[in-house]
Amino acid sequence: MPPPSTEKKDHPRSEFLSGMATREKGVQLAMLIPTGVFLGWIVGAGLDHWLHTQWIGVAGAIFGAVAGFVQMVRLAMRMMK
Repeated sequence: MPPPSTEKKDHPRSEFLSGMATREKGVQLAMLIPTGVFLGWIVGAGLDHWLHTQWIGVAGAIFGAVAGFVQMVRLAMRMMK
């Protein structure tokens, strides 16, 4: 039985994983704002129900959109380095 080769043969695999990581970051960028809006709206709606108001859900959705946008810019800046 021949000895195992010490050459790296997983080069295509590392390219595949690198490509998958790039795609994952793209999906993460695409989901930041909708997720922020949804979570802000849900928390705001819960506070609306608890405090008997009608405006906190909208404010929560706006806050979630701004927070998602800020996080998207931060992630995009980190990806460009």
